[in-house]
Formats: sequence, C-alpha cells, structure tokens
Amino acid sequence: ADPASCGELPAGQVMDVTSSEFLLSFAWRKLRMQALAAHGARCQCCGRDAKLGAVMNVDHIGSAE
Repeated sequence: ADPASCGELPAGQVMDVTSSEFLLSFAWRKLRMQALAAHGARCQCCGRDAKLGAVMNVDHIGSAE
C-alpha cells in the first residue's frame, strides 16, 4: 500500500515518505502496522520480537512510491 491509498492524499500526489509530516501521519502508522502484521512482528534478520527486547523498526526495501 502506498500513502495515497491510505486516504491521506489525492490520487496521483506523492508524499515525501522521509518527512516528519508523513512519519507522524495516520497513513504511516497504518502502513507500519500492516507491515508488522504481514511479517509476524519479528525482525527479518534475527527473528527476535518485542517480547525478547527487539525494537521493531519498519523500513522499505524498494521504492516507497
């Protein structure tokens, strides 16, 4: 899902996904939770989760657009 599909922007408009505005938005929180749910809320490198003290960061591998 891209930010525009989360109801934050008009179709065709691109948001700077590195901006504080985006990182504090509902669109980012929704996208982050979708990513955590899709990957079992575990670190994709070591398999640890928050219960084991891992900090769950969400990042993109490809373009966020």
